Amino acid sequence: MIIISMGLLKISMGLLKATGGAARPWSVVMLLALLVAGCAADTRLRHPQTSGATPPSPPAATTPPNRTVIKIATQSPLSGGQAALGQALKLGAQLAIETQAAQMQAVGFSVELVPFDDEAKPAIGVSNARKVVNDEDILLLIGHLNSGVAIPASEVYRQLKLQ
Repeated sequence: MIIISMGLLKISMGLLKATGGAARPWSVVMLLALLVAGCAADTRLRHPQTSGATPPSPPAATTPPNRTVIKIATQSPLSGGQAALGQALKLGAQLAIETQAAQMQAVGFSVELVPFDDEAKPAIGVSNARKVVNDEDILLLIGHLNSGVAIPASEVYRQLKLQ
């Protein structure tokens, strides 16, 4: 997560410099994503060659296999009236992933983006949140764009103690 966070910070600062501050909305979205990424800790990720620690047991009865693919989800409106803002969040995450891909591959991981379109609708955001938490390969979520979607979706995360 630190690699992705540093990538977001570099992109945000570069965008501000390149546009003379005109890209402030983009930068705010990316810095918010940086804060989300920096505050979240997921102990499910253990590289088999660098960690002797046993990962904690997941909620399911089965133990997940060693991870080599890291999925990063975004949840934002990718369609509808706020699609431009949602696409900016998704594209910022994609750019950060692409920027850091070689470093991640060097340590044995590949990173995939899994974008979710919440259409700026709370019910869809909650449905997407359930999909995110049920996919054991998703280790990071960047989003939500709208508080009206984030608050009800946060209940799904809270129920699974993912705060």
